[in-house]
Amino acid sequence: MDDPTDSERQEWQQQGDLVIQKFEYLISKWDEDDEEPLQTSPRNHPMSAELIQSKKALFQRLCKSLLPLLHTKIEHLKQSLDPTELRKAPESQLKLVLDIQSEVDRTMDQIDSAQEEICQGACSPTQSDDSDLKELKSYRLYVLKSSIKANLMPLICDGFDKYVGLIQQLNLSTETFQGEPDISAAQKQVDAYTSYVYEEIDLTISLPRVCDFANIKHLWHDIVPAIDLALKDFLGLIKEREKQPVVCPNYNPNGPSIPVLIQFIPIVKLSRLFFNKLSCPPLDEGIFLRFSDLPSSQMEALGEMPHKFLRLLADVCALLKHSSVGRADITVRRLNVLVESLDSSFDRCFNVADYFINQILDTLGSSIQNYLKTWFANWYTSFNLAISNLMKAVESYEYKLCECSDCS
Repeated sequence: MDDPTDSERQEWQQQGDLVIQKFEYLISKWDEDDEEPLQTSPRNHPMSAELIQSKKALFQRLCKSLLPLLHTKIEHLKQSLDPTELRKAPESQLKLVLDIQSEVDRTMDQIDSAQEEICQGACSPTQSDDSDLKELKSYRLYVLKSSIKANLMPLICDGFDKYVGLIQQLNLSTETFQGEPDISAAQKQVDAYTSYVYEEIDLTISLPRVCDFANIKHLWHDIVPAIDLALKDFLGLIKEREKQPVVCPNYNPNGPSIPVLIQFIPIVKLSRLFFNKLSCPPLDEGIFLRFSDLPSSQMEALGEMPHKFLRLLADVCALLKHSSVGRADITVRRLNVLVESLDSSFDRCFNVADYFINQILDTLGSSIQNYLKTWFANWYTSFNLAISNLMKAVESYEYKLCECSDCS
């Protein structure tokens, strides 16, 4: 466009301010608080045949109409915010953006209302009597709700935030960009986040079609890297404890924590192997029936285990980091509770994994099944040995008071 007059610039910068305000409104509306637990509701009464059919029909509408529509609207939004087009005709282009923002908001409202109605009274992940409900099993609906509320919506909001930065860098707003402007880099960020949104929409659309095992794994985002970080924390705490000064050569006040931390290392590494094996081929979508005989409570035992395990590791690190002579009894009691929880939780996970291995389709032959059975049997033996060694370390957790002449 030709060099704008001051009045023209002021007019389309006001439009840009409105666009940014709308994005900020959408972010405040749709970006879920990570600290808030996902609200779920148990199914207290059996669903009628009519209610089941109504939920299935709405589920189909969500995945075949509303989510694809959101994909289209996000694509239109991205196209309307193309820097080349914005520079050519900023005022008209920004007005178009405002219209599309409203369409995106309306579509997100429809999606949110649909998932709320589908999941209402039916998405407690620990439901134990719904093995016959197929795609309406409570855990599958919990995964749907999580995928939309905890993954898709916040990801879209991250994209909105990148659009705000792009508009500011293009000087299409009175708001000043905080940082060094780089429009090319900003555009690449927008493109990247839009691709992430498309991918998340497609994954959510696929949820009713894919098998129970795929639904169980759907929320396992970056679980192996997260376990690697937890391992790094344990190794770092061991080094920190080892480097602390020792007043008396006969007495190391940090001693009890180090053996326990060392025995946790094999547990962390074995968990990494376990979840990595379940996440990769040959354990993929094509080898299972779509619906299993498992109720939601058993699906939840495996599906939520990675997150529970990481929280448990964080609790152990915090407990041992702040251990002291005066808190030794409390530390031992708490460690026993955590280790027992760890052992029983992985037992349940192993049983669910074994169930799915036994359900591998006969058409694939027995070679895959036999390989996986052998692998998990060996893993289970190693895990039980690691748990036994950990329990011994916890039993030996004790601050031994020194009675030498220097300390007494």
